[in-house]
Amino acid sequence: DFDLEAARDAVETAIHLPKQSSGNERDKMINRDVQTGLASETNHTTIPQPNPQDRADFKTKVCAVCGVTVALKLCNGCKSVAFCGREHQVKHWPVHKAVCKRIQKERTK
Repeated sequence: DFDLEAARDAVETAIHLPKQSSGNERDKMINRDVQTGLASETNHTTIPQPNPQDRADFKTKVCAVCGVTVALKLCNGCKSVAFCGREHQVKHWPVHKAVCKRIQKERTK
């Protein structure tokens, strides 16, 4: 059975919980490295460097331009780098183009 009062209490509790980041991570960023996708925050803490084995996986979990970690789409050509939207994909294309073409060529061999 569905308990309407319990559902209302759960919604009310959720509304008053502290907000979680949901795509606004880039607002805190000041230093962005477009080539690697790494960024540092305004409080000068550094993002931990991934070990080389996790490097490819890391690139697909953050936007290569702004560092956002939600709602990402992979490059359709090589699937090795992620972007939060079309605008950042286009912005990063001059940097990514050669790598993308090389990866596509290697996959067709």
